[in-house]
Amino acid sequence: MEKKKANQAAAFAVVDMEIGNRDLQQCADAVIRLRAEYLWKHKRYADIKFNFTSGFTAEYKKWAEGNRIKVNDNQVQWYASGKGVDYSYKTFRNYLDMVFMYAGTASLSRELPAVLYTSLQPGDVFIKGGSPGHAVIVMDVAIHPNTGKKVFLLGTKLYACPTDSYPWSIQPAATFLLVRADGNGCRETIHSGMDF
Repeated sequence: MEKKKANQAAAFAVVDMEIGNRDLQQCADAVIRLRAEYLWKHKRYADIKFNFTSGFTAEYKKWAEGNRIKVNDNQVQWYASGKGVDYSYKTFRNYLDMVFMYAGTASLSRELPAVLYTSLQPGDVFIKGGSPGHAVIVMDVAIHPNTGKKVFLLGTKLYACPTDSYPWSIQPAATFLLVRADGNGCRETIHSGMDF
Protein backbone atom coordinates (compact mmCIF):
# COMPACT_ATOMS: atom_id res chain seq x y z
CA MET A 1 0.00 0.00 0.00
CA GLU A 2 1.38 3.42 -0.98
CA LYS A 3 1.76 5.92 1.82
CA LYS A 4 1.10 9.54 0.88
CA LYS A 5 3.68 12.22 1.65
CA ALA A 6 2.73 13.95 4.89
CA ASN A 7 3.12 17.47 3.47
CA GLN A 8 0.83 17.43 0.42
CA ALA A 9 1.03 21.25 0.30
CA ALA A 10 4.63 21.01 -0.98
CA ALA A 11 3.29 20.10 -4.43
CA PHE A 12 1.93 22.96 -6.51
CA ALA A 13 1.03 20.73 -9.47
CA VAL A 14 1.77 17.23 -10.75
CA VAL A 15 3.08 16.72 -14.28
CA ASP A 16 1.03 14.21 -16.29
CA MET A 17 3.85 11.88 -17.36
CA GLU A 18 4.02 8.10 -17.08
CA ILE A 19 6.94 6.83 -15.07
CA GLY A 20 6.87 3.20 -16.14
CA ASN A 21 6.61 0.17 -13.90
CA ARG A 22 10.27 -0.65 -13.30
CA ASP A 23 10.97 1.69 -10.35
CA LEU A 24 13.68 3.53 -12.28
CA GLN A 25 12.80 7.22 -12.59
CA GLN A 26 14.53 9.00 -9.70
CA CYS A 27 15.22 12.76 -9.32
CA ALA A 28 18.16 12.98 -11.75
CA ASP A 29 16.25 10.74 -14.14
CA ALA A 30 13.31 13.16 -14.08
CA VAL A 31 15.70 15.96 -15.13
CA ILE A 32 17.20 13.71 -17.82
CA ARG A 33 13.70 12.73 -18.95
CA LEU A 34 12.54 16.33 -19.42
CA ARG A 35 15.57 17.19 -21.54
CA ALA A 36 15.38 13.99 -23.55
CA GLU A 37 11.64 14.34 -24.20
CA TYR A 38 12.15 17.90 -25.43
CA LEU A 39 15.00 16.91 -27.74
CA TRP A 40 13.16 13.80 -29.03
CA LYS A 41 10.03 15.84 -29.81
CA HIS A 42 12.16 18.27 -31.84
CA LYS A 43 14.01 15.38 -33.56
CA ARG A 44 17.37 16.51 -32.17
CA TYR A 45 18.39 12.88 -31.76
CA ALA A 46 22.15 13.50 -31.86
CA ASP A 47 21.82 15.79 -28.81
CA ILE A 48 20.24 13.06 -26.68
CA LYS A 49 23.15 11.57 -24.76
CA PHE A 50 23.89 11.09 -21.09
CA ASN A 51 26.80 9.72 -19.12
CA PHE A 52 26.51 6.70 -16.87
CA THR A 53 28.07 6.96 -13.41
CA SER A 54 31.00 4.94 -14.85
CA GLY A 55 31.66 7.72 -17.39
CA PHE A 56 30.30 5.79 -20.39
CA THR A 57 28.34 8.02 -22.79
CA ALA A 58 24.99 6.54 -23.83
CA GLU A 59 23.98 8.13 -27.13
CA TYR A 60 20.36 7.80 -28.22
CA LYS A 61 21.26 7.95 -31.92
CA LYS A 62 23.40 4.80 -31.58
CA TRP A 63 20.57 3.11 -29.68
CA ALA A 64 17.98 4.08 -32.33
CA GLU A 65 20.29 2.74 -35.04
CA GLY A 66 19.98 -0.74 -33.51
CA ASN A 67 22.91 -0.85 -31.10
CA ARG A 68 22.45 -1.78 -27.46
CA ILE A 69 24.51 -1.42 -24.31
CA LYS A 70 26.05 -4.31 -22.40
CA VAL A 71 27.07 -3.70 -18.78
CA ASN A 72 29.29 -6.18 -16.98
CA ASP A 73 30.44 -4.76 -13.64
CA ASN A 74 32.33 -1.58 -14.64
CA GLN A 75 32.79 -2.70 -18.25
CA VAL A 76 30.28 -0.96 -20.54
CA GLN A 77 30.20 -1.34 -24.31
CA TRP A 78 27.99 -1.05 -27.37
CA TYR A 79 27.00 -4.12 -29.37
CA ALA A 80 24.94 -4.60 -32.54
CA SER A 81 21.53 -5.99 -31.59
CA GLY A 82 20.35 -6.70 -35.13
CA LYS A 83 17.13 -4.76 -34.45
CA GLY A 84 17.60 -2.19 -37.24
CA VAL A 85 16.94 1.55 -37.21
CA ASP A 86 13.97 2.60 -35.04
CA TYR A 87 13.32 6.13 -33.78
CA SER A 88 9.90 5.25 -32.34
CA TYR A 89 8.79 6.48 -28.92
CA LYS A 90 8.85 2.90 -27.59
CA THR A 91 12.53 2.55 -28.53
CA PHE A 92 13.22 5.98 -27.04
CA ARG A 93 11.62 4.97 -23.71
CA ASN A 94 13.63 1.72 -23.67
CA TYR A 95 16.78 3.80 -24.15
CA LEU A 96 15.76 6.08 -21.26
CA ASP A 97 15.17 3.08 -18.99
CA MET A 98 18.76 1.97 -19.68
CA VAL A 99 20.02 5.48 -18.88
CA PHE A 100 17.93 5.59 -15.69
CA MET A 101 19.54 2.35 -14.50
CA TYR A 102 23.13 3.59 -14.84
CA ALA A 103 23.02 7.41 -14.56
CA GLY A 104 22.14 9.52 -11.54
CA THR A 105 22.98 12.67 -9.64
CA ALA A 106 26.67 11.70 -9.47
CA SER A 107 27.04 11.51 -13.26
CA LEU A 108 24.65 14.35 -14.06
CA SER A 109 26.43 16.74 -11.68
CA ARG A 110 29.68 16.07 -13.58
CA GLU A 111 28.00 16.69 -16.97
CA LEU A 112 26.42 20.05 -16.21
CA PRO A 113 28.50 23.25 -16.16
CA ALA A 114 28.04 25.48 -13.10
CA VAL A 115 26.24 28.79 -13.62
CA LEU A 116 25.91 31.89 -11.47
CA TYR A 117 22.75 32.24 -9.42
CA THR A 118 22.14 35.62 -11.05
CA SER A 119 21.95 34.05 -14.51
CA LEU A 120 19.62 31.13 -13.71
CA GLN A 121 17.13 30.30 -16.44
CA PRO A 122 14.60 27.55 -17.19
CA GLY A 123 16.37 24.22 -17.63
CA ASP A 124 19.12 24.94 -15.11
CA VAL A 125 19.44 22.44 -12.29
CA PHE A 126 20.04 22.61 -8.54
CA ILE A 127 21.97 19.40 -7.97
CA LYS A 128 23.90 17.62 -5.27
CA GLY A 129 25.70 14.68 -6.82
CA GLY A 130 26.18 11.53 -4.83
CA SER A 131 24.40 8.68 -3.18
CA PRO A 132 22.08 9.90 -2.01
CA GLY A 133 22.05 13.06 -4.05
CA HIS A 134 19.22 15.19 -5.32
CA ALA A 135 18.27 17.23 -8.39
CA VAL A 136 15.69 19.98 -8.82
CA ILE A 137 15.13 21.67 -12.19
CA VAL A 138 14.26 25.32 -12.78
CA MET A 139 11.02 25.30 -14.79
CA ASP A 140 10.50 29.07 -14.99
CA VAL A 141 11.98 32.36 -13.75
CA ALA A 142 10.15 35.60 -12.95
CA ILE A 143 11.72 38.96 -12.11
CA HIS A 144 9.88 41.64 -10.15
CA PRO A 145 9.78 44.75 -12.40
CA ASN A 146 10.53 47.21 -9.56
CA THR A 147 12.84 45.33 -7.19
CA GLY A 148 14.57 42.99 -9.65
CA LYS A 149 14.02 40.11 -7.20
CA LYS A 150 13.99 36.71 -8.92
CA VAL A 151 11.66 33.86 -8.08
CA PHE A 152 11.83 30.36 -9.52
CA LEU A 153 9.32 27.67 -10.36
CA LEU A 154 11.06 24.39 -9.51
CA GLY A 155 10.29 20.83 -10.51
CA THR A 156 11.35 17.54 -8.99
CA LYS A 157 9.87 14.16 -8.30
CA LEU A 158 7.66 13.34 -5.36
CA TYR A 159 8.06 10.18 -3.35
CA ALA A 160 5.55 8.55 -1.12
CA CYS A 161 7.96 8.31 1.84
CA PRO A 162 10.60 11.10 1.75
CA THR A 163 13.64 11.24 4.00
CA ASP A 164 14.42 14.02 6.46
CA SER A 165 17.55 15.06 4.55
CA TYR A 166 15.77 15.28 1.18
CA PRO A 167 12.07 15.97 1.76
CA TRP A 168 11.22 15.44 -1.94
CA SER A 169 13.49 12.52 -2.52
CA ILE A 170 14.41 8.87 -2.06
CA GLN A 171 13.36 5.72 -3.85
CA PRO A 172 11.02 4.40 -5.27
CA ALA A 173 10.30 6.12 -8.58
CA ALA A 174 7.45 8.57 -8.39
CA THR A 175 5.56 11.45 -9.92
CA PHE A 176 7.25 14.61 -11.24
CA LEU A 177 5.82 17.78 -9.74
CA LEU A 178 6.15 21.53 -9.47
CA VAL A 179 7.27 22.47 -5.96
CA ARG A 180 5.80 25.10 -3.64
CA ALA A 181 8.29 27.29 -1.80
CA ASP A 182 8.56 26.42 1.89
CA GLY A 183 10.91 29.19 2.97
CA ASN A 184 13.84 26.83 3.59
CA GLY A 185 15.67 27.67 0.37
CA CYS A 186 17.57 25.33 -1.89
CA ARG A 187 21.13 24.47 -0.85
CA GLU A 188 22.29 22.47 -3.86
CA THR A 189 24.91 23.71 -6.34
CA ILE A 190 23.41 25.28 -9.44
CA HIS A 191 24.31 23.68 -12.76
CA SER A 192 23.25 24.42 -16.32
CA GLY A 193 23.07 22.53 -19.55
CA MET A 194 19.40 21.89 -20.15
CA ASP A 195 18.38 24.03 -23.13
CA PHE A 196 14.59 24.20 -23.16
